[in-house]
This record gives sequence, C-alpha cells and structure tokens, in this order.
Amino acid sequence: MNKANGYIDVYNTCRNQILNGEISSGERLPSIRELAKFRNVSMVTAQRAVAKLQQDGYIKSNGRHGCVVINEWMEPAKNRVSRHEE
Repeated sequence: MNKANGYIDVYNTCRNQILNGEISSGERLPSIRELAKFRNVSMVTAQRAVAKLQQDGYIKSNGRHGCVVINEWMEPAKNRVSRHEE
C-alpha cells in the first residue's frame, strides 16, 4: 500500500463494503483503532478515511459511540429516478 494514499485505500475498502451491503445501514463501522490495526495503517490514516466517509455521506458520527452507516447516500439517485418518472 502506498503510504501517501493509505487513507484512500481504507476509504475505498469501507465504501465498497457499504455499497456491497457487507456493512448495512444502521450498522456500526469498526472503531478507528480497529480499522488502523486491521488495515495496518496509523490511527491518523484511519481517521482521515473515516472523516472522508463522513464527508461523503456514507456514515455519521455518534460521538464517542462510534460511526454508523447511513443510507442517505442513496437518496439523490432515488430522487432523480422519481423525477424522471413524472
């Protein structure tokens, strides 16, 4: 893994798990510490990946209770389809 882009690798892995339904809406994402250990990256790298997932609308933070997957990322596509059907 390229260390400079390590957070992108972690981000892509988590995002793909969300998109493929391996982690469903409402499920907790592994903690920063768990992600860092499992993906063999620093906690800062794991934090950057989680921050990007949150920024892109795949997860929301519950503060000290971790992050959960949300399905709001699917809403714009649903809205576009319904507008075309009208």
